[in-house]
Amino acid sequence: MNYPQGQPYPPHQGPQWSPGAPPPPPRKGRTGTVLLSIGLAIIVGLVVAIIVVLNNRGGGEPGPTPQPTPQPTEPAQERPEPSSPGESDNNDDDDAAAPEGDGEVPEAMAGTWSGTMTQYDPEGDEAGTWDLTVVLESGADDGTATLDIDGATCTWDLVVTTSGEDDLDMEYTTTDDGDGLCTASGFVHFIVDPNGLHTGVSTEWPTGISTSSGTLR
Repeated sequence: MNYPQGQPYPPHQGPQWSPGAPPPPPRKGRTGTVLLSIGLAIIVGLVVAIIVVLNNRGGGEPGPTPQPTPQPTEPAQERPEPSSPGESDNNDDDDAAAPEGDGEVPEAMAGTWSGTMTQYDPEGDEAGTWDLTVVLESGADDGTATLDIDGATCTWDLVVTTSGEDDLDMEYTTTDDGDGLCTASGFVHFIVDPNGLHTGVSTEWPTGISTSSGTLR
């Protein structure tokens, strides 16, 4: 079968064109849509940021008022009541009392003992001599002593501190200082043997400890 051959269509004519109709509009690309979405997102973000800033500057409701931290209350301390004058006087009397004895004079030391003592200064140099007389009673916890120094006389009250069969420690308190010549207190150590009563004395000077030694018979 043979089909008739028609004439070719002139320019801008043909089956896809209608005479006198405008050409179809061009299609929009994806690039424009993406840019529009980004712009809207930026605008929304700016609006949210402005709202947050306004709230932080006091536009919102005030927060709760801070309360001060309570401080712990310390319990009141009781103050000691002052002692009465009578109590104070009694304490002073106890402090000033003579030391109590702890032991007794051994029988081998009982009697009256006399001799010459040599005294040494705190540096150990000989400082002089003086005569000492001691009176002790067997079983007693005290005794007496008399010192003769350069024509002056001092007296001691002796109290036993410790004792043994042939040795004795005593503490002395001066009851007569010979017009300031003798020290107020000190210590005496006795050892007895067939040769006599070996005696050592120690007392405090302003420059240190002074000692004396001798044998009494």
